[in-house]
Amino acid sequence: MFASMEMRWFLGGEPPQSVRTWLDDPRFSVNSEAAQRNGGGRRRFDRYLLLPQVDSLSIKLRDGKTAEIKRRVADHGVHEISHHMIGRMTQWYAWTFDLARVEAVRWRREPHDQYWVVVQKKRWRRKFEIGPHARVTPVDPNRTNLTQACVIEVSALTLRGHTWWSLGFEAFGDSPYNTELALRETLDSALSFSQRVSLPVRLGEQASLNYSAWLSLHSADRPNI
Repeated sequence: MFASMEMRWFLGGEPPQSVRTWLDDPRFSVNSEAAQRNGGGRRRFDRYLLLPQVDSLSIKLRDGKTAEIKRRVADHGVHEISHHMIGRMTQWYAWTFDLARVEAVRWRREPHDQYWVVVQKKRWRRKFEIGPHARVTPVDPNRTNLTQACVIEVSALTLRGHTWWSLGFEAFGDSPYNTELALRETLDSALSFSQRVSLPVRLGEQASLNYSAWLSLHSADRPNI
């Protein structure tokens, strides 16, 4: 089981170049070619089970390779991080399973039906290790086995031919740092660190959704945020 504390926003259109520039700030990255390469820009296709009017559960096939079940276990309400960043903080448990080869092949041949929707994603990621006294250190996005960490992710999304972009913070940790209190402290540390570079857009409460809520609202509609 994977425990996380998250804040995420969805807005219509392509990710603004100013947001990409914000994420590329040297204060957010490890100074190495490998780390920059691992930071993303790769394209993948995730297939979500349609769950109308459900915003607390997500079931997806990630790029035809793994299946993930993700359940919201707590909603910690709306938080004002700064005058240009206001969002909802939620806590999640996730379980991931490898797909059998035959299922992966079938997924590629049958990407659409009335029960599933495909989201095309292109993601750029930064990862921070949270150390003693809430010290935040950028690390390679592919680094694992971190006791406390948080990922910032900017994503370009395509849903039913319409373009969106998302910015999200996902905090996680190994036991005993996967409790509600520890996860909130990890997320708060990363959010505070991110304010060292002024965010060039406003992220408001209306746009603060998780993936299941966003899909429930917009899987059949045009963007309206």
